[in-house]
Amino acid sequence: MPNIYFLGGKLFLYSSFVGVFLGIFALVFGIVALFKISKSPKLYSGRGKAIAGIVLGALLVFIDAFFTMAIFFISRMGRTF
Repeated sequence: MPNIYFLGGKLFLYSSFVGVFLGIFALVFGIVALFKISKSPKLYSGRGKAIAGIVLGALLVFIDAFFTMAIFFISRMGRTF
């Protein structure tokens, strides 16, 4: 029978890595959009959405990175959830 705690920890770790990558994509696309909007404001709109993408992407990266490191270090100390 598989260890459910170990499986849950692995799934959380994988989902955290996916969250970090999605946050990085949100940051990059938000920054690119903000530069395009600032270069030609008559052609492009959505400055608030670009800023929201940057802020939420950075928040996602920091939160997921924190939880990923926390799970990694807790699992190295021998504790289970």
